[in-house]
Amino acid sequence: MDLLLQRKMADGDALPGDFSINGKQFSFALERASKAIPAGRYRVLFTVSDRASIGQLWSPDPEHRLPLVDGVPGRSGIRIHAANEYDELEGCVALGRRRAGPMLVNSRAAVTPFVDLVRETIDTEEIWLTVLDAPKGPQPLNT
Repeated sequence: MDLLLQRKMADGDALPGDFSINGKQFSFALERASKAIPAGRYRVLFTVSDRASIGQLWSPDPEHRLPLVDGVPGRSGIRIHAANEYDELEGCVALGRRRAGPMLVNSRAAVTPFVDLVRETIDTEEIWLTVLDAPKGPQPLNT
């Protein structure tokens, strides 16, 4: 499965993006610009999140698993999870159904089907995330 995070231009420390699965738009994304992972291609694993296990992160998975972005240079524990504001993120990627300025709306509604899809797919095929920086020039925030 191929995931794509296409970043938009940052709005302060909020870094919005579009998130697609196998070439089809799935949701909006949000990162913290000052802690965002470098653009590149990363393997995605599905592992138990210690932070979800103790209630610091929400996971729809009964075993507290969340997608883990693996192989980020100099970083570990980078997850794809629910969050509405960039300051809730420490380098992770949040998904949401809508964007409202620099925020996401209905994040859990986007993360739940994504986690379900990862759970169904992870044992039969590799999952890869490609992160692309924003194209140069002005970019509308709510597209």
